[in-house]
Amino acid sequence: MDVNGSGHFLDIQSAVDAASAGDEVIVLPGTYTSSDTQVVDLLGKVITLRSSEGPEVTIIDGQSLRRGVRCDNGESSATTIEGFTITNGQSGDGAGIYVRDGSPSISECIFTGNQASDDGGGIFIREGSPSVTNCMVIGNGSTSNGGGIFIRTGNPQLTNCTIRNNETSGEGGGIFCRDGGNASIQDCFIESNDAGQVGGGLASDESLPVIGGTSFCQNSPSHISGPWSGDGTNQFNDTCGPPCPGDLDGSGSVNVSDLLAVIAAWGACDTPTVHVVQQKGFVFNPDEITVARGDSIRWLWGGGDHTVTSGTLPCDADGLFDSDLDSDVPVFEWHVPADAPDIVDYFCAPHCMMDMDGRINIVDDGNGPGGCPEDIDGNGSVDVNDLLTVIGGWGNCP
Repeated sequence: MDVNGSGHFLDIQSAVDAASAGDEVIVLPGTYTSSDTQVVDLLGKVITLRSSEGPEVTIIDGQSLRRGVRCDNGESSATTIEGFTITNGQSGDGAGIYVRDGSPSISECIFTGNQASDDGGGIFIREGSPSVTNCMVIGNGSTSNGGGIFIRTGNPQLTNCTIRNNETSGEGGGIFCRDGGNASIQDCFIESNDAGQVGGGLASDESLPVIGGTSFCQNSPSHISGPWSGDGTNQFNDTCGPPCPGDLDGSGSVNVSDLLAVIAAWGACDTPTVHVVQQKGFVFNPDEITVARGDSIRWLWGGGDHTVTSGTLPCDADGLFDSDLDSDVPVFEWHVPADAPDIVDYFCAPHCMMDMDGRINIVDDGNGPGGCPEDIDGNGSVDVNDLLTVIGGWGNCP
């Protein structure tokens, strides 16, 4: 189906209405909306609803008037939703997606800019056990609880998801689990979420979520409030810093090559300075740096398919630099020319709408500590402190 008319249907709901059990509804790039109370209702059908080209170019838009997706007719795990950006949803509960009495499989989706007047800005789950895999829940909000995700009664599985910059006036800026909302949360990033009451990252009330391999950072007023169970593999940090400062070559692990790099650079750092920016999830860290003309900036890949593209925000490339940052190009370095402007903004082209961007402030004189990437603590020389950081972080990065 295609919003421009080259497919069999012009809107997603018409295709779902016509689908039979076992069918696959393939949605071509475009922005899809509706005049109903939601853009898409899966109607309990055992079908696969997926985009052909991914969430960056296939958008379910509630226009701040309606919910994005509804699943409340007993959808099973055989009902699949894959590869959409679900945005501008507006509803009482579940502005992005509303799941009740159902357990659909949701993957490779982006929930952003959705607002619930009650619970679950991005995702609302009640009396169901859906799986949510490789999804991003970013920049959603609710008035009551669960700015990003609200879970009540059920055993949903959240795996390899990023839950970031969500907010609520009540409990659980990122996630709120209530009344037996016993979620399994594995290998996720829960970052920079805010709650007006408790549990910036996650709040739990009469529930026992099981959390493993998950990174919490910069959630306010706390990372977790209420009962939960963990296996000791979670990380908690006040700020969202680079996940692996000893990984100097961006390989994803701290190993002998990083150790040899420190030894080779031992002593005072030479100018010009090389500034390192680590990509982690959908964040450049640090997202703002000050450099001197003649310095270099080195971006290190941390996973996924991204770009480093200069230009004015939002998302207008200016041609100063543009490089992929992915498994094929894990390192991109830009030498700051003498005629560079005083401020250079940049972004990741596929994820610019998710505020994945940064800023470079450029001055004429050298500006501070750290003349080389091996100077991990930024004190101006490669020394025993940097060596200990590499040894202490030995192994695969989290």
